[in-house]
Amino acid sequence: MESQFALLQRLYQCYIILFFFTIVLVSGCSNETDEVITPDVSDEQTTDSPVVIGIYEEELAAKFQELQDLFPPPILDEGFKTLHEISGSDPYLKFLSTAYPNVPHQSLNTFFKNSHPNTVRTKMYTRVLTKHFGKATQRDIRAVHHLHRAYQSTRILVYHGTSPPAAIDEIFLPTLRDSPTWQWIAELFPEDEEGFEAFDVEFQQLSLDIEFAKIYKIDQALQDHQRNGNSDAAFIWLLLTDPVLMGQILQDFTHTEIFHKWLEGEFIVNPIIIH
Repeated sequence: MESQFALLQRLYQCYIILFFFTIVLVSGCSNETDEVITPDVSDEQTTDSPVVIGIYEEELAAKFQELQDLFPPPILDEGFKTLHEISGSDPYLKFLSTAYPNVPHQSLNTFFKNSHPNTVRTKMYTRVLTKHFGKATQRDIRAVHHLHRAYQSTRILVYHGTSPPAAIDEIFLPTLRDSPTWQWIAELFPEDEEGFEAFDVEFQQLSLDIEFAKIYKIDQALQDHQRNGNSDAAFIWLLLTDPVLMGQILQDFTHTEIFHKWLEGEFIVNPIIIH
């Protein structure tokens, strides 16, 4: 019998995955049951930020000002040094604990890894899962959420110059092995190889849509804060209001030059083909 590793390798040897990039200007712990989810799918947003539930607007504004005072511009410096300092500071970590009490964490990185898809993202995953498999259980939702993150991190590594096959070996497969997606694919793929491939093509486009919605969100935040004379402050604001987004950026991006190219849409113009 093939190992799970061999199954996943065979999956990516079976067909060529095409990433056709278009600009998409659109815009937390689950249980272990297999209860089928049937949410309303009318909301098309792609944000993944958990709701700020433990802090008032005045407190949010005060924390924003406090962090600006502690960390003056430039915020986006080489290697994201200042952003890493902010994300590891006591004021910021205390804020996370107060504002997002349902996401266990010791750092922004563990916050990002422990956060689960919000209601809007769950609807999006459910729509694709139901279309291809006729159901969407809690287990399915958790599995495809990790699948999206694996694709996202792999694409970003390719943006940094790593070849797609090397990125799959370095990021994609190890990420899946450490997530619920590994066993989910290993069980599903041998039983419905053609069905899984059809799902995967559509799911990758959804993953891309989510990624480029994040580009749009950051760009809008930068423009909003530029009008106030300090576009760098947008990154502090996003650390407070969308820690999942910033956690992903600080985990996956290592060079600010690549990050700027990402924001400018360079990787939309130059599509990636993964074999």
